[in-house]
Amino acid sequence: MPPGSSSSACARTCRNAIGGSGYTRVVEPHPPAFLSVSLDPSPVIDAYKKDVDRTLLRENLRLTTTERVRKMIAALRFAEAVRRSRVKSEAS
Repeated sequence: MPPGSSSSACARTCRNAIGGSGYTRVVEPHPPAFLSVSLDPSPVIDAYKKDVDRTLLRENLRLTTTERVRKMIAALRFAEAVRRSRVKSEAS
């Protein structure tokens, strides 16, 4: 669409260009597929790094997707068991 023209002006131009058949073509601008990211060190990220156990991250990244899902399911089952045991003790 030329600068300064509206989408309805573009639609009219497209309609007239193909013989007035009523076909409208409006081209809207879209954002780029990838955003630019700075790889410079960030003081905020550096502040959080000291609290993150990166050995656990590396250990999990070595696992296959199937192994990660199995590990997640085991953790969910454990959490559900803890939740059920808590409910039983509160009801007694």
